[in-house]
Amino acid sequence: VIAIGCQQWCHNAAQSFRHSPLRSFETSRAFTGGIPARFGCLHPLLSSIRRAHSHFCAGVKTGTTAALKPLDEQMTQAASLQASGAPHVRFVGVDGLLITFSETLTEPANRAALAFCAAVERAGWAWISETTTSLVSTFVKWDPAAVDEDQALSQVKVLLQDQDWYAAPLPEGRRLWRIPATFGTTLAPQLDEAAEAAGLSAQDAIQMVCARPLKVQTIGFAPGQPYLGVLPECWDIPRRTSLNKGVPAGALVAAIRQLTLYSQAAPTGWHHIAQTAAKLFCPDAAEPFLLRPGDEVLFTPVTPAELQNIAAAGGRGAERGTLK
Repeated sequence: VIAIGCQQWCHNAAQSFRHSPLRSFETSRAFTGGIPARFGCLHPLLSSIRRAHSHFCAGVKTGTTAALKPLDEQMTQAASLQASGAPHVRFVGVDGLLITFSETLTEPANRAALAFCAAVERAGWAWISETTTSLVSTFVKWDPAAVDEDQALSQVKVLLQDQDWYAAPLPEGRRLWRIPATFGTTLAPQLDEAAEAAGLSAQDAIQMVCARPLKVQTIGFAPGQPYLGVLPECWDIPRRTSLNKGVPAGALVAAIRQLTLYSQAAPTGWHHIAQTAAKLFCPDAAEPFLLRPGDEVLFTPVTPAELQNIAAAGGRGAERGTLK
């Protein structure tokens, strides 16, 4: 009952905090048993409760609960790993591990998450059923019929010691995308307020956003929706104090040193600084998600009329290039 209640609480909290000014929650696509991986600070407790519930149910069937590890032992281990500065490994549900490389977003931590996920996939472990990344974490899901949790944890820890993941090369196969964008105007009315919050003129803000390709740090919140960055420190601006009731698909929004492109119309607390014609999620396409974690995006300014022509031409509103 406690486990089910906590899972429902997490689901409700995830909905409530989507637009919260709290900035410590990382976006993640890793959801296991109703406990969202974005609530990293709650994992030691909530994951343990769920695992305790599952072990208890198994124990009722087998007549033993010897497999259950004490909650205080797991909490102590989690605190120790965090204090050491090493990657933090948490159980997620009964069949997942979350390897967190930082408690806050940094470029090296995002690099580590992407590189480690790619390494897990290259390892070819037969017991892996799913891998994915968030801003600073790698999620590994296993088949409980093929491996037990101690074996899975052991192999992951051995791979973690293989190299310095914070300085590891980014995965192969990344792409460069050029996406035309109209900044400001009535299409993106919050460019000026975002630029002012960053201490920039509107023109300087546009030049800074378009100066270099930005890495897709993760896909999350909605299907195919990328989080891009990390932007310079002046872009460490808070979310808006009032909610945008709805931005259209293709909206480019900014906050907390990141940009995100909305794959579908939705409310947001971020600043709407530009509009694109990018079709990020096409469920019937051979590759439904336009972008992948690790790809890079270069925005090019266009007029509203030019953007209208791009949208009318069909396609996905982006040109694919090659990363050198």
